[in-house]
Amino acid sequence: MAALEVAASSSAPAAPEDELLKLLREPLNPDEVAACMGRSDSSAILAALTALELKGLVRRVHGGRYLRSGR
Repeated sequence: MAALEVAASSSAPAAPEDELLKLLREPLNPDEVAACMGRSDSSAILAALTALELKGLVRRVHGGRYLRSGR
């Protein structure tokens, strides 16, 4: 899959969809996702999660956590 283009920072690499989807087999919040990916900028992760949510690939669950959709 192609990497998402996240406009959070020009120096931060884009968060790849496939890596995010692998992590979201269990509910995680954006800070936990960033930590698992070794990134310090959770705002870029949040932008990528929002884009995936709009595509229907992930859903937001309790506590501001995200989970991969069953589709």
